[in-house]
Order: sequence, then structure tokens, then C-alpha cells
Amino acid sequence: MDSCLEILKDCESCGDLAKIRSLRQNEESELVQTEAMKEQQEQLVSLTNNVAKLKEEFDFATSEFESGKKANDNEYQAESSNLAKVQKEYEDAVKKENNEIEFLKQDLGDKRIKYEEADSLFEEEIAERRRELEADFEYAKKACSCYMSTVLPLTSGALLSLRHPSVFLNDIYGQLADRMACSLDFQ
Repeated sequence: MDSCLEILKDCESCGDLAKIRSLRQNEESELVQTEAMKEQQEQLVSLTNNVAKLKEEFDFATSEFESGKKANDNEYQAESSNLAKVQKEYEDAVKKENNEIEFLKQDLGDKRIKYEEADSLFEEEIAERRRELEADFEYAKKACSCYMSTVLPLTSGALLSLRHPSVFLNDIYGQLADRMACSLDFQ
């Protein structure tokens, strides 16, 4: 992410503010999605803890039931009914918690896919911008080279002609031919 910010800082000097703003908005959106994923993971841990507590309650009720068997029949029947009720509540709670866990896993997976797609798009945009900047740089380098090889020698030749007019006149035709060849090659 830091390298992306450095690239964005480099791009600010290019004047492409609309693209920079779009890239920054994508980065902020990714940060919001990351925070949402963290919250969902915390909810998942909380739900798992709730299931563990319900299991402890169920185990405790089972233990109580086993000790109740040793009491009279009325107490045994009451404990049996209570155990069935607790077991039903436990099974319903586990089913509900499992459904919520599956939903959160699915939602988390969907968000992760969206995040990866956005990240890939962001990287492609940066690569495209880098290619454009490199092409612009190569174009400027070629233009500078053409200028240095044609226009600058003509100018310096004109200065030499102040002392040696024949040198300038004899040499200018050769330089103009080079200049035209460079221009054709440059296009």
C-alpha cells in the first residue's frame, strides 16, 4: 500500500488529478472493506464462544440428570423433562449459530473476492499509468535527441558562419538531410 501512495505522489506532478482521486477513493473503499471483514471475524469468534457455553450448560444438565436418576421417580421424570428441554434448546441454538456462521463465512468470502478484484484493478491502473509515463518519457527523449542532433548543430553552424561563411554553406545541406532523416525516423 505504501508503494501505491508513492506512485500516487509521483503521479500528482503529472496533473492527472481525476485519476489520482479515483485511485485514492478505491484505496479508502478497500480500507473500509478490510475493517468490515475484521468485525465479521470478531462476530464469528463470539458466536463460537456462545456455542461452547451452551455445550457446557448441556453437559451440566446431563450431569444433573444422571444424579437425578438416583432420586425418586417424580424427581427423575422432572429432570428428564428438563434435560429434554435443555437439549432441544441446545440443538436449536447450535443450528442457529451454525447458520449464522455459514452466512458470515459466505459474506466474508464475497467481500474478499471483491477486495481482490478491486486491488487487481488498482494495480492494473497503476501499471497502465506507468506505461503511459514511460512512453511519454521515451517520446521526450527521442525529441530531445533529434533536437540535439539537428537543430542545435544548425544553430551553432550559423554562429560559425559569422567568421567562416563558406563552412556554414558547405555543411548546411548535409545537416538538413540528417534533420529530415531524423524527422522521418522520429515520426
